Amino acid sequence: VNQLRSNFLSAYDLAVTEADVNRNEMQRRANLTETLFYMTLDAILTCEADKVPDEDQLGVRLSSLLGNRTLLACLFAACSQVVLYSFGCSNSLAWCLEASGTHAFHLFKIVESLIEAVDFPRDIVRHLRLCVDRVVDSLAWTAGSPLWKLVQQNRGRGYSAVECQRPLVAASATSPKMGKGLSALQAFYRHLHRLCDTRLAQLSSELHLLNPVSKQRAAVIINRVLRDNPGLLRNRHLDHVIACGLFAAARAAQPSPPCPIRFAHILAAHRRVANLTGSSSTVAAGGQATDTLFRTVPLDNRGNAGDIIQFYNAVFTTEEGDHIRQVLACRLLTDEEAEAHLIIRSGTSSTLLLTSGIPSSKRIGYNFLTSSDKDVQAINAAILQHATKLLGKRQATSHHIGMELSPNAAKKLNLLSTSTTAR
Repeated sequence: VNQLRSNFLSAYDLAVTEADVNRNEMQRRANLTETLFYMTLDAILTCEADKVPDEDQLGVRLSSLLGNRTLLACLFAACSQVVLYSFGCSNSLAWCLEASGTHAFHLFKIVESLIEAVDFPRDIVRHLRLCVDRVVDSLAWTAGSPLWKLVQQNRGRGYSAVECQRPLVAASATSPKMGKGLSALQAFYRHLHRLCDTRLAQLSSELHLLNPVSKQRAAVIINRVLRDNPGLLRNRHLDHVIACGLFAAARAAQPSPPCPIRFAHILAAHRRVANLTGSSSTVAAGGQATDTLFRTVPLDNRGNAGDIIQFYNAVFTTEEGDHIRQVLACRLLTDEEAEAHLIIRSGTSSTLLLTSGIPSSKRIGYNFLTSSDKDVQAINAAILQHATKLLGKRQATSHHIGMELSPNAAKKLNLLSTSTTAR
């Protein structure tokens, strides 16, 4: 803790810009950070003690926590951020993490425990949650983040929103029904999907020219990136992917110029959303202003950067083009049309049901996120068997919206080939 305090003072001495802040004031802020650190650490340990009634197990648990350097550094970083924010300082969350020598991804894991353990004022709680959002939308995606090790261990992929739901363990005579914990990566992705859904809804609301079908297409494109191509976020920002997904979906609505939605519209909407949600608080938590965020987007790993349009043309469409074309080949139905077609909706994302011409006992279900290649072969066999009835009547639900695939689109995607692999 003494070393963390020393590092804080050294970093503060180099970074301070307030003319009226002298050495004594720096020491005062360091003292407040240390006091808050011990207060919150005590509160967290007390909460842990309440969870572990056995004294021997409690001793092991508390020793483990107190010997965890990463935990202590994250806690000190969070406390320094609270103190500096309370004084109206310009030091960002990234600065506090660097001063404490820890990574943003680790901070994500302790902030909620901190909020639960300490009765902070509402504005502090809101600020801490904004800090978590900054970790999830950008800070955790830097090249040296521990997040990438977890992604690598997960076969280079993330999780869908469905895969981040907390599973249940069936009850038995000796054990009650209880929740099974999520992995660190699943917990991170759970927050990521919630944040993404919120941002997408806010921007879609501001983009009055964007129709419901385009919104759903954008959601499918963006969620696919988060799950199957997280590398696209390396050193970038979640809002870069959201903006590109929105633009790709809007272009499909009117492929020939002029496109109803341009990046200028998306950036203007982003600016309005930032103003409505409190841009000053966002920047204080480490966020970037809209113009800065979209003006400099990394294009490669060699340090080359460009604006959001260059990123879309040079990177996003190159890596996601095939998937975008598959999504755009599908005609999304309105809620009224879906009801008329008696489409069964599961409430999960991208679940396919082949129903027309098939007895209810033999209906085939396919989930784009979890089903295997064998399911694809079964679907192909069903299509061949009921070709006349099924082509053009293949319905799906994607975010509670039905999806109908035309015969021409089916041919383009080679759905009749038994070697087809669903991605």
